Amino acid sequence: MADFHTEATVSENGSLIIKGIPYLSGHKVEVIIKDKSTQMDMKEKYSLRGSVLKYEQPFETVAENEWEIIQ
Repeated sequence: MADFHTEATVSENGSLIIKGIPYLSGHKVEVIIKDKSTQMDMKEKYSLRGSVLKYEQPFETVAENEWEIIQ
């Protein structure tokens, strides 16, 4: 069966209730908890995404003449 993703809020006493889990009673599952309140949004996390308009010579070496070992 595919992964099941949902969001929930931790109550004041530190408990968490997840309803509507699509697995049968008795099945073993793995629970991973991530703090969503501190995650960056996609725009902030990938601020340079889409900013490259054109690559000029993308497979050429960079600063080849500046390496001391080559000279």
